[in-house]
Amino acid sequence: MGTKEEAQGTLSSTDFGVAASAFILNWNTVCSSFPPWTWVLSHHQVEGYLSLENMLLSSTQEEHGELSCPGRGIHSHQEDPIDVDDATLVHTNPCKVHYYDLHIIYCNSYRVPVLYFRAYDSDGEPLEFDEIEKDLPAYSKKALSDSKWTFITQEAMVQITSMRDQ
Repeated sequence: MGTKEEAQGTLSSTDFGVAASAFILNWNTVCSSFPPWTWVLSHHQVEGYLSLENMLLSSTQEEHGELSCPGRGIHSHQEDPIDVDDATLVHTNPCKVHYYDLHIIYCNSYRVPVLYFRAYDSDGEPLEFDEIEKDLPAYSKKALSDSKWTFITQEAMVQITSMRDQ
């Protein structure tokens, strides 16, 4: 049993660090085709936060809820060699591409991890809230509508906070 200070749904900063380390190892093993999560030391060099940058979500993948990242394709096509001419090709990508930078930071006030993210398109322009909402998996959309303690606020980075009743 936890102490009176350890409310259900909260954790200590030490427990957050331990869980973050385990998460990084598991993610980088199981999801090796995606960008790696890393631990970034804070300016105090004592505590830190989780960071994953340049996660790519394209419109063809968002229909299936799959993520990918640039330069680390999970799909490979083995085809017969074709003749190549010297003509200049202009590549047009009908696929809508969104990038996400994710940071999970421990909130000492509420004793919970908080996800901050930045969402932007291939030109570096920030995404509007409705575009972010379209990228969310169904279970996240449901959590946003069902729970008063899970919400998105728009700041310099977007923040998703999930807190439990204490």
